[in-house]
Amino acid sequence: MTLDPTSIAAGCLLALASALLGGCGCGTDAGGPRAPAASPLTITAPRDGSSTAERSVDVTGTVRAPSSGYQVVGLTVNGRRIAPQYGRDRFRARAVLGLGDNAITAEAWFFGIGGQRLGVVRSRVAHVTRTAGEDTGDLDLATAFLAASSRARRLCDPRRGCISDAYCFAVGARRVDCPVGLSTEDAPASSCRLVVSVRLRGERIVTGSYGCRGAMSPRPERLVRPGERPEAQPFRGPPSAPSNRYGPPRLDATGRGFLP
Repeated sequence: MTLDPTSIAAGCLLALASALLGGCGCGTDAGGPRAPAASPLTITAPRDGSSTAERSVDVTGTVRAPSSGYQVVGLTVNGRRIAPQYGRDRFRARAVLGLGDNAITAEAWFFGIGGQRLGVVRSRVAHVTRTAGEDTGDLDLATAFLAASSRARRLCDPRRGCISDAYCFAVGARRVDCPVGLSTEDAPASSCRLVVSVRLRGERIVTGSYGCRGAMSPRPERLVRPGERPEAQPFRGPPSAPSNRYGPPRLDATGRGFLP
């Protein structure tokens, strides 16, 4: 097989500089990206081999890019993709943890100033063990808000000047109810249209709804009726859903299961 000199040059650009990587190692491995001995992509926290009873952790790291061009950084936790916030040389994200071992990996795609793809590198894996805590298994507000917001989008078209909002309140350890309000240009005061009831059935998320009337403000929690038992349907959301006003949602890699 003949190696393309252009590909070799791009591989060396990906290495950023031999001073950083101890040599670009071009042409030695065509089997896919791998972190070099002195990787330009590093997870600085959490520490590999650490343990915690917290349900989520802050993941931080550093990335060294070419002097010209740009990079795109992503994270995975046990196969779940997370889009971090990142700048020129560092990144940060809040990552949900499952019980037991959590393998956290960072990945960076490097591009030249013309947008040409130079390559990709991966960090070393950071393993974090999560142990059970007091709130293990409880349905969190962030996951309930994600489910309620999905229902709210069906009620309102922002292109027509309609805005929806939701606020979530724990009814029990495995149930959260979220009043959903709508406002328009003609009626700017948000009015409650329905309450989305989010529950856990085993490790699956289900949602139902019941009606409501009245202004969302003040104290939208007054619109919650714990005695309601609406018919429930399975919920599936995006596994890589970003954090919302309550934090990061706790969906597994399928988007159907809940991470206790």
